[in-house]
Amino acid sequence: MGNSLTTSLAPAVTERKERSPLSAGDHLAAFLRMMQMNARRLYGIWVMLATIILAALFISQTAVTEVVLWKDWSYHVGRMFIIVGPIYAIWSAILAQRDRVPNRAELLASTANPRIRRELGVAVACVLIAISCYGIVAALVLGFAATRATWGGPDLWLVLFGAAMTGLFAMVGWLVGTLVPSRITPIISGLATLLYTTISYTWGPATSDLSALQPYRYVVDSGSSQQLFYEFPRYPGAPHPGGGLLLATGMTGVLIAAYLLWRKSLGAVVPLAVAGALLVPGWIVATDVEHVERLEAIPNVPMVCEGEVVELCLHQAYEAQLDVGAAFADDFYAPVIGLTGVPRVVTQQPLDGAVPAGVFPLNWYWTGSDIESVLATSMGYALVSDQPDTGIGTLNASQHAILTWLTEQTGGEWLIGPVAEINFSAYDSEVYQQYQTDVVAAAERFSMLPASEQRAWLEANWDMLRAGELTLEDLP
Repeated sequence: MGNSLTTSLAPAVTERKERSPLSAGDHLAAFLRMMQMNARRLYGIWVMLATIILAALFISQTAVTEVVLWKDWSYHVGRMFIIVGPIYAIWSAILAQRDRVPNRAELLASTANPRIRRELGVAVACVLIAISCYGIVAALVLGFAATRATWGGPDLWLVLFGAAMTGLFAMVGWLVGTLVPSRITPIISGLATLLYTTISYTWGPATSDLSALQPYRYVVDSGSSQQLFYEFPRYPGAPHPGGGLLLATGMTGVLIAAYLLWRKSLGAVVPLAVAGALLVPGWIVATDVEHVERLEAIPNVPMVCEGEVVELCLHQAYEAQLDVGAAFADDFYAPVIGLTGVPRVVTQQPLDGAVPAGVFPLNWYWTGSDIESVLATSMGYALVSDQPDTGIGTLNASQHAILTWLTEQTGGEWLIGPVAEINFSAYDSEVYQQYQTDVVAAAERFSMLPASEQRAWLEANWDMLRAGELTLEDLP
């Protein structure tokens, strides 16, 4: 009976249906599933959240300004690879070396999944997770900027370069963790990528061909303010981030090829070919540095204007400050309108050559200052001085007193700086404090006069005031 039972069961036990071969889609699905599992290992989501918070805190301390210029904020996003990249170099190295410990390596060697495919799945997961983290940071920052910017758009070359560098750093961490697994490998990977970026900030002149190998040179702020008013190269004196994008992507291919060569795989030919196709044009673009020989003024600068007493004209990028600025300029000039030196138009646009009568050009670039401070300083010195080009330090007490009064009656505050009446080479703080006290007292005394008496005194004494011939005792 035992024999018959064995005989009857034998075919069922020994015969196996032939499995149909896996299609390319099945292989891709398996590869993606393995990549997904790798992405979930080592608390990847928590690492991403911590990195995003760290990057957002860094940007919140450096990029918040009164005026949002897209070039500035794109620069802040582009350089986020300096934070995100090294963090994911550490994470990738840890993830890569987990499968290299003896017991797990022997276990995985007995599975049907080829080692190269398994390890490349880890590499792809590391790179995509790192770029995803960078992308979230970029979306948050640029999304915030989009709610405040009034002109232009983000510099996508800088953003894409930052993403490529982040992916490259993650690939470096993975390769080091795969080839040289140890407890200090992640630390070395993170420090090496961070140090490389930091050194690139001061390594060699920005105009040399070596700048193509200096990642920080691609994201150094190249003076976005001038590009609002002048026509010149987009990245003057710096390598084009488009070239850096190709170089970083090509170097990622080189690292993949190095791994495949180490595994003695003929598949290394493919990433090497792709890398070569990217590195050559990337080097050409990155090293073709353009320089500024002469600024060419943009003939039709997009300006917005507003005002009743005087007209304030700002570039559209500064439109968010126009209403407050126009109100301040009207209040500032209202008591002295019609007197010598009072303009009809205050414009941010730089005026090359002779300045038309009745037009006052501002200091034309600012981002971190409120519009009242910018206007008060620029308009004030030009208003009460016959020689405004001589700069701060040429005004006397009577001029400071009138500027203090003009500014305070608008709700602002005039900051009394160095003055002509004090020898600052032999600076005495008590003397300067007494000077400020006397100036403020004279301004308050003048502000108590009726508007008609203020105007009458100004009309009678304005030329002498601007010439610096009056003292505080001459003020009523």
